[in-house]
Amino acid sequence: MPLHRNRGFSLVELMVAVAILGLMLTISVPGVRSALRAHRLKSSAENIAAQLRLARSTAMANGTDRRMCFAEDSAGFDYHVHTSDGRLRGWSLPEGIHYAMGTDTSTGLTFRTSGRASRSLDIVLLDDRAHRDSVTIEISGYLLVH
Repeated sequence: MPLHRNRGFSLVELMVAVAILGLMLTISVPGVRSALRAHRLKSSAENIAAQLRLARSTAMANGTDRRMCFAEDSAGFDYHVHTSDGRLRGWSLPEGIHYAMGTDTSTGLTFRTSGRASRSLDIVLLDDRAHRDSVTIEISGYLLVH
């Protein structure tokens, strides 16, 4: 009767596989972190653009002007909209994302019932590594995320 050996991995083979896995993780983690930061910045700009589009649509649909502000206020929001009943509805930027210094966002803008904006505005966002993304609002109400 022949002896059957249990087939498996030796300790040396297992250690080599773990070492290779560890090396691969060490190389890939910084890239993943960078991709997450870039995604957080882009999604922040997209979220602001979505709220601007909603404010414009609401102003046109309800026949009332809709004001948006882009500065931290006493309620603790980084950007907010003034609703028709006088309340604020606001959102915060993710951790590590902030407005660029020198960006004139403090006065915000108002969407008129025609869909036009009260002024043109560039909202520039920066992450903690100084990568930037921006939202441009034209007086016509056209929005561009770049």
